[in-house]
Amino acid sequence: GESKEIEINPEGDTNEERLNAIARQINQAQAGVTASVVKLAAGEYKLYLTSKETGTVNQISLADVGGDRVLKDLGVLTEDDEIAHEAQAATDSVIEINGDTANPARRSGNQITDLIPGINITLKEEGIVTLGVELDKDKIVQNVKAFVDAYNAVIDYINQHKSFSYDAATKTGSKGALFGDSALLNIESKLKEFLYQTVDGVPQSVGLLSLVGIKGASGIEGAKSGRLEFDQELFKTKLESNLDDIARLFGATSDGTQGIFTRMHDALFEWTGSSGILKTKTDTLQKQMSDIDKQVAAMEDRLAKREEYYYAKFMAMEKALAAVQSQSAWLSAQLTAISSNWKK
Repeated sequence: GESKEIEINPEGDTNEERLNAIARQINQAQAGVTASVVKLAAGEYKLYLTSKETGTVNQISLADVGGDRVLKDLGVLTEDDEIAHEAQAATDSVIEINGDTANPARRSGNQITDLIPGINITLKEEGIVTLGVELDKDKIVQNVKAFVDAYNAVIDYINQHKSFSYDAATKTGSKGALFGDSALLNIESKLKEFLYQTVDGVPQSVGLLSLVGIKGASGIEGAKSGRLEFDQELFKTKLESNLDDIARLFGATSDGTQGIFTRMHDALFEWTGSSGILKTKTDTLQKQMSDIDKQVAAMEDRLAKREEYYYAKFMAMEKALAAVQSQSAWLSAQLTAISSNWKK
C-alpha cells in the first residue's frame, strides 16, 4: 500500500489526552486507517489502528521519523520498531482451485470478481466448496428477444417514413418524410443482408439465424414488413447442444472472427459516427433547410420591397386622382359660372 507521513503533536497532560490527540490527527490525515482510543481500565488506555482496506497489501506499519520517539514512548512501537500489540495481522483470502495447493489464488478481500470469468464469488468461511455453474438460458433468451424487438422497432420506423399510399377514390397520394431517400433504403438493405450471412467455423445446422429461431415474419404482410419473429423454444433447444457455435454465430471470437451481431453493431456504429452516412445525410438536410430559409427570407424581403413600391405608386396615384378631382370640380364650377353669365 501507499505510505503517508503524518506530523503528530501529542498534546495533552495525560496519556488519554495524548492518545486522543494522536487518534484525531491520524483520522484527519486520511491515511487509509481509522484510529480510536479504548479505555481498558482506570488509567489504562489503548490506541487502536484499523486499516480501511483488507489484505496484506494494506497492512499497517508505523515508524517514528526524524529521530522522534513519540510512538515508542507511548508504547505503540517496541524498541525494534515493531508494533507492540497487534490485535490481528493482515491476511489475504487464499483460494485453491481443483485442489492445487501449490498455486493458490490470493486476494485482499472476500468479494472476488476476477478469478473465474463471468462469476462473482463471496467468501464466508474456511472450507471446501463445490462450485457449480449452469447456463442461464432464460437470460440469453431475454437478450436475444430484446435484440429482435429493437430490430423490429427500427424496421417499423423505416417502413413508416419510406411509405407511399394512394387513395383511388380521391386520386390523391401521401408519402413518408423519407420516401425515396437513398440513405434510408441503403441502411434497410444492409440490415436485412446481415440476417442471411454465415460465419466461418459455425456448423451448417446452426449456421444461419433462421436455423436458431430468428427468422423473417410469416405471411405475406410479415414478409413485406421485413420484421423478425423469435422462436424461443427452438432457440433454447439449439442452445442446449450448440452453445459455443451459437456464441460464435452471434459475436466476436478470440481468433478474430466476427459474428452477425458484432458485424451489425460495427455497421451501426459506423453509420451513426461523426463521418457516417446518417451524419452526412443530416448535415445535407440541415444545409438544404438553411438554404431554403435563406431563400424564403430573401423572397419575403423582395415581397416587402415590392409592397412598398406598389404602396408608394398607389399613394402617388391617389394624390394625382385627388388633384384631378379638385381641378375637375374647379373647372365644373367655372363652366357653371360662365353658363350662368351667358344666359343673362
